[in-house]
Amino acid sequence: MVFLVMCFVLSLWCRLVKMRKYMLRSFFVSVILLFNIFGINGDESDLNTFDINLLPADDEQCISEINKLLANRNVSEDDRILLKYRLNALLKNRKGEKATDFLFVKKDGSHGSLYDVKGDYVLVFFYNPDCETCKSIKREIMTSDYLNGMLDMGRVKLLSVCVEGEIDEWKKQQLPELWIDACDKTMSILDDELYYLPGLPTLYLLDSNHSVLLKNTNVINIEKCLKTREKDCLER
Repeated sequence: MVFLVMCFVLSLWCRLVKMRKYMLRSFFVSVILLFNIFGINGDESDLNTFDINLLPADDEQCISEINKLLANRNVSEDDRILLKYRLNALLKNRKGEKATDFLFVKKDGSHGSLYDVKGDYVLVFFYNPDCETCKSIKREIMTSDYLNGMLDMGRVKLLSVCVEGEIDEWKKQQLPELWIDACDKTMSILDDELYYLPGLPTLYLLDSNHSVLLKNTNVINIEKCLKTREKDCLER
């Protein structure tokens, strides 16, 4: 079994050597997790009792749980590496904190930054044009009557950011007119790990001050959040 695992890891390494540093870092963390699951001796019957995938889904609860585990001397060094990596990711752009600014380029060649986008709410859509899940979420946003109504009124500004740089697929695609169609030309969002992107697409909802309301969320939760906030404003 160990031999098969090693072959699998080696084949992944051969494919990943040309990838950027953020991918390599994630790869090494995954390798550590893989050996934690099967054990150093490859004995599947001796499974490690700690599973990072069983941490709470809620960011704040997860941060609290990780801090408790890191304070536990019985947690192995390999697990500590995994926990610290996850904690570092979760501490970026926390709810209630101002989101990290970044630069982008639009198809007309003009430049801008996240903080240049002004609106009661800013919805940031990090994606890759070739990603099938991204295409599905894009359709979900485009068919949301509530979100499109907020876009039409100018209450919500939607910034779509191709995180893979100024690639041909991004240049060819067409997005709705009200969307800010941009790309991270320098790929600093990924290379410098400015945001925690567990996968693509990733959605962030910000308020007018660019503080994080929701992160790593979905369209349904975004609609609920907006409706709740709008209702609270009317009742004041």
